[in-house]
Amino acid sequence: MHFGKASGAGWRWVVVSGGGCRAVRRLAAWSAGRGWCTAWREKAKYYLKQADFHLLVAGGQARVALRVAGKLILEVEGCANRDPGAWWPRILLYANARALTIIHREAACRQAMGMMGRQLAGHTSPQGCNRSHSGRGGVAAPAYSPENVGIL
Repeated sequence: MHFGKASGAGWRWVVVSGGGCRAVRRLAAWSAGRGWCTAWREKAKYYLKQADFHLLVAGGQARVALRVAGKLILEVEGCANRDPGAWWPRILLYANARALTIIHREAACRQAMGMMGRQLAGHTSPQGCNRSHSGRGGVAAPAYSPENVGIL
């Protein structure tokens, strides 16, 4: 896992929520060509009834899809449903800023948190991953503030 390629300007988060026709069309359009089943409107409609989608967009294309229900990230998918790789730091900081708990791809999440700790010289190093307060397991995203970055 290498983080260097995902840094830089030109990326943003797009949230698609609700089960209406507009939301379904938006999610299907962002998903087109990404290897996600939500590119089909029926699948987009099905999933939007259950959860919101938070999409990391770079270069005009969705690179990562987070399926979010309440405060839980139920699914983390890169293109073609692969691990999002270099986008993990952005995902972890985004999840932390919104107090979201990741319950999918836990091993990759822990690996990313460990790598972030090693790459952030002079900041708090990782001390392990917290279990979710929901009792379902999961990984709490790292704590973040402009003055200090710590991995919980």
